[in-house]
Amino acid sequence: MPCLFYLHTVILEYADQPDKIETFLGKLMAVIYEANLDTHASAEQLLVRLLAGIGAPGPERPERVHEVSRLVCIAKRLGNESRQKACDAMLMALIMPDDPLIADDLFPWDPNAVRDEVLED
Repeated sequence: MPCLFYLHTVILEYADQPDKIETFLGKLMAVIYEANLDTHASAEQLLVRLLAGIGAPGPERPERVHEVSRLVCIAKRLGNESRQKACDAMLMALIMPDDPLIADDLFPWDPNAVRDEVLED
């Protein structure tokens, strides 16, 4: 799930700059193939590579690491069912077809219930 947060953070950050998204994804693919992450990897290995930065030494943007860490901390407070729904929605958003009806099904939960779940002690 942290890898999905990271990818979505980058996509949102570059939302109005499609050329930067393409550059990032191209570098990501190169890193994945170079390190054999496509055949012998775990999500943790990919996350470490993402957090280390792609294409340049050090994180591309240190604030991004903080944002992803914060999102992971919040996600840990969710119950298993809500966490799985969030993960499924993020995966679907990455491969979502252009059908607007599918976009309505991406977030099948009540935002108030999720907020209460995150904030409960």
